[in-house]
Amino acid sequence: MPTTDAPAPTPRRASRVARLLGAAAVLIALAGGAWAIGASVDDYVASIVLTGAWFVAVGIAAELIVRRRPGTGIALRGAFVVAVLVSAFGFYWTSVRDVVVDEQVVAGVAASSLPAGEAAAATPPAGDRPPAARAEAPRVNVTVRTGAFESLAHQTVGTASVVRSPDGERTLTLTGFRTDNGPDLRVYLVAGAVDDNGDGDGSIDLGRLKGNVGDQQYTIPAGTDLARHATVVIWCRAFTVGFARAGLDPA
Repeated sequence: MPTTDAPAPTPRRASRVARLLGAAAVLIALAGGAWAIGASVDDYVASIVLTGAWFVAVGIAAELIVRRRPGTGIALRGAFVVAVLVSAFGFYWTSVRDVVVDEQVVAGVAASSLPAGEAAAATPPAGDRPPAARAEAPRVNVTVRTGAFESLAHQTVGTASVVRSPDGERTLTLTGFRTDNGPDLRVYLVAGAVDDNGDGDGSIDLGRLKGNVGDQQYTIPAGTDLARHATVVIWCRAFTVGFARAGLDPA
């Protein structure tokens, strides 16, 4: 009597919950890996390469799961494609296109051009004027510190200056400024010696970079000791790397 081989068992199809969990796992793996690489790798180019390699690895793992679990293809592949498209658009929006600003920044006379008494009142050693110096302070805007930008991870040009108004408020201005765009760029005042990655002995965050091209200004918090926090750093917080630095020397 002839015998026939029994049909191979059909793999059990994944449930809707399993498909949703798989899609969520793909998204979490991609986002978590990209965040971890950005937080731990200081080199910008290396971060981009490693992030791309991580996306490829997650894509391969997702495809292997799809082959073992029929019915998960749309969920896992769809989540992967959506993540890639969103990441590509985010990279373009924050890194490729220029954001141009043109603020009317404050300007002042150089402190070195003032009479000795007025210059001392405009540039006290601890940052803010002592009460005794208020009457002597010049009634004009004074540029107390300035310096040219030096490229770090990205080519950067421009001048950073600290301008002090008659009421004591100090403003950081960036003029003739141009750098590459990037995700989550910040403007820091950094203390101590700043290395080639943009790291120092502590920093004061003046806010997000308003634009990677053009003149712009930022308010310096009262009490900031500019003799200590004497370097401006354009910092990419997403990839923990400095784009540029400018030492602030007495003007």
